[in-house]
Amino acid sequence: MRQSLTILIFLILGNFVIGQNLQLTYNGKTKSFGIGEHLVFSTEQGHDGECSDCETHSYEGKIIDITKDSVQLEVFSYSHVTREKGLELVNEYYLPGAPGVTDRASIHKGDIYLITKYGSDKKENFRRTRSVIGGLLLGAGLATVATAFFVEDDSRTTLLRIGAGEAIGGLIIGISSTDKRYDTYNKWKVIR
Repeated sequence: MRQSLTILIFLILGNFVIGQNLQLTYNGKTKSFGIGEHLVFSTEQGHDGECSDCETHSYEGKIIDITKDSVQLEVFSYSHVTREKGLELVNEYYLPGAPGVTDRASIHKGDIYLITKYGSDKKENFRRTRSVIGGLLLGAGLATVATAFFVEDDSRTTLLRIGAGEAIGGLIIGISSTDKRYDTYNKWKVIR
């Protein structure tokens, strides 16, 4: 009897812990976000596919609770953008503690159209640094290739190879530093 009670308690606790995930699916792949993850949730009102006439709300924060129909966040920053006929009319950015901004937000799962994943502040700073280094390498490579066309001796092919290597390396580093984004409007679907 005691063993079956222990198993029952573990099953209930396991279901509670596993059930606290936001799950997305796309082409047979699933992605789960749990409590404590650092994410940016973007919602839109009046979404027409291109967002030429819409309002975008972006909440950057940490997930503190997940219910059946919504996600609660501890908000680190909030931005609001209004667009009409493709023109950006209002772009407001708030930090917690600003007047009218709460430190917590509740977002309905059906309103989410984009989720951007951040690991931590340290990982985000490293990603931004990689992006800058990739851009600098790409620029230096293109400058080296351009310089090679003004050289008349045998070093032209060496400069072309070096410049091409720098440009390709910069491009690879730059591409690898992009955010992990999950488009829940067109591709990924929220299943739980």
